[in-house]
Amino acid sequence: PKTTFLSPSKFWENEIFPSMRSGSKATYWKFQLIESLQEEEILIYLDSDAFFLKECNLEDLSYRLVANENYSVLGVPSPRPNHERFPALSLDNAYGYINAGFYLARFANFKLESLLNDTKELVSIDPNFLVWHDQDLLNFHFKKKIGYLPYSYNSSTGILNATFYSDTNLNHFILKEAAFPVIAHASGGVLLNLASPYPYRGYI
Repeated sequence: PKTTFLSPSKFWENEIFPSMRSGSKATYWKFQLIESLQEEEILIYLDSDAFFLKECNLEDLSYRLVANENYSVLGVPSPRPNHERFPALSLDNAYGYINAGFYLARFANFKLESLLNDTKELVSIDPNFLVWHDQDLLNFHFKKKIGYLPYSYNSSTGILNATFYSDTNLNHFILKEAAFPVIAHASGGVLLNLASPYPYRGYI
């Protein structure tokens, strides 16, 4: 197998892309991985704060993506209705917002420049402009082309699971899957909050 290293593009210096609270724009770099895909290649992306707890058949997951030509991305949706993002991002429903900590992407002629148009459109309609940065862009750009994986493939502990603008409303099956995760995603450092008022985090 060939190893290819990608350097951060100056494309991200454009001021239209908001920085993280730390001032960094590194969170957007993952789009360069999608752009670099060749035909018949599959990107399997895993955040640095996510890790496997069980064996995972990545070949099977890749086949799920390849077998459905309607999907460009496979990811795990937020475990609660994401009322604050789905209208602005033009998603079909509040349960359709995926977490970008683990996902698969296929070759789709994606170009970084297309994100400029996406971002300009979001600026014009979204008062909470890119709350979740790259994750918002991923959901917005690939809307209608996203397939869903079970929650066990990205059992997150981050704020997306907690109260934001609405009360948490978790489905019961989420709790069952969170009890036996394939991939744990310790986003936001919430894993250390043992006194959390949200009981489902006890399953993580």
